[in-house]
Amino acid sequence: VYEYILENFDQQWTITKDKVIRYTSLPPGRYNLIVRKTDNHPKKTEISIFITPPFYASAPAYFVYCVLTFLILLLILHFIKKNALLKLTLQIEKSEKKHLSELNQMKQNFFTNVSHEFRTPLTLIFSQIDVILKENNLQRSIKNKFLKIRKHTGEMQYLINELTHLTKLEQGNFPIKVSK
Repeated sequence: VYEYILENFDQQWTITKDKVIRYTSLPPGRYNLIVRKTDNHPKKTEISIFITPPFYASAPAYFVYCVLTFLILLLILHFIKKNALLKLTLQIEKSEKKHLSELNQMKQNFFTNVSHEFRTPLTLIFSQIDVILKENNLQRSIKNKFLKIRKHTGEMQYLINELTHLTKLEQGNFPIKVSK
């Protein structure tokens, strides 16, 4: 009859008649197995046992886990930062596009208002010149001067009409007529 104890695991001595001692599911670590006879014989046998952890629970494995976790966190932070930067860029572009659209609308309104403000007086000048030119008792030199005024007034009226057409074209309110 023998008795044994596994230091750092068993709390008390175990008595057995078997010549085989079995332990299952021992955690990794250092142990001393001490075996002695039960008849108070002073001689005992001692064996040092070292149980290594499985590869996935070893120190190098934990180091690899930490490095992988750190790299995954860095990757997640990189994607979050990249996504935020992309959203900010899109927001800035959208804001700039809106600002340019508003600026373009203001420009078109300005041109429309200016062209209408010029067109009305030019039409009045043009019609008054036609009334004056219809008079028969005008001197030739004065008539030539009125004809030049009428010509230049017509050119200005043409340019203002072109400006009006351009603003209508930009707003999409003017049909395009293609010709050779």
